[in-house]
Formats: sequence, structure tokens, C-alpha cells
Amino acid sequence: METKSGGTAIILSFFWTGLGQLYAGRIGRGIAMMIITPVLIMIGWFGGMAGCLAASSKFAASASQIQDASSSTGVGIGGLIAMLIPVAWWIWGMVDAQRLCQAHNAAVKGWGR
Repeated sequence: METKSGGTAIILSFFWTGLGQLYAGRIGRGIAMMIITPVLIMIGWFGGMAGCLAASSKFAASASQIQDASSSTGVGIGGLIAMLIPVAWWIWGMVDAQRLCQAHNAAVKGWGR
């Protein structure tokens, strides 16, 4: 068995979450992450758009309607959080791929004894 480069796994996961896991030999995990990634991107995009629309409607409201529009603040914060979820997933994917390579390499070293 050959060792795996953690740097290569990070670079692969940088370009698409799940590629680093595939490289590390965790095929099922990598495919699952590759499928989940576009779903999270869409949730982030739509959530961000909803947050932007809610925030813009709040600022466009007249002085008499500000109290009614203040309920859109929660949607704006929720939209911001929705936009951050894919970024956190992407970063976690890179870290996870590197750790999987470390675990693989430790198993290879233990196996070779």
C-alpha cells in the first residue's frame, strides 16, 4: 500500500469537496460529500438572496411601515448564516481530507511492520 499526500488531498478538496476523500480511499464518503456540496451551495445562494431581499425591503419601507418591516431582520440574519454554511462545509472538507490521509498513512506504516 502506498502513502497518500495530505497536501494533494487538500488541493483536490479545494476544487471540489469530496475529491480529497476519494483520493484518500474513502469512496463512499467522497461521493456523498460531492452530492451534498451542490445542495448546500443552492441553500446558501437562495438563503442569501432571501436575506438580501428582506434587508432591501426593510430599507425601502417608509417611516410608518418600519415597525412591520422589522420582522424581516430574522430572515436577513438567516440568509447570512445560510451563505456561510457552504463555506464552512468547503473548509471542513479540506481538513477532513487531510486527516483521512494522515490516518491512511498511519495504517500503512503500522501494516508494513
